[in-house]
Amino acid sequence: MRTNQFGLLVLARPQQLNKLKRCVKPFAITFVLYMMMKPLMPCVSSMAVALNLKNALEILGEPNIDGALVGGASLVVDEFIDIIKAANQVSA
Repeated sequence: MRTNQFGLLVLARPQQLNKLKRCVKPFAITFVLYMMMKPLMPCVSSMAVALNLKNALEILGEPNIDGALVGGASLVVDEFIDIIKAANQVSA
């Protein structure tokens, strides 16, 4: 985008707007979701459980659990793959 002699933005071409939208949209959506969830964070974090292969089926099988945030178990590739398989088994 260009500015004129007064420092104001000159209208962008459609291709430039499309490129800008592709870059900004994911960040804007993430920010809005974060701001919506921020008041619930203390409640959500108090319910956090370390998800691992032993408890993945039990936790993900609960009717009101939509997903999980996998922490240290994601660093062990085989265990992480097994957790993904467990999640697929529950959702099938």
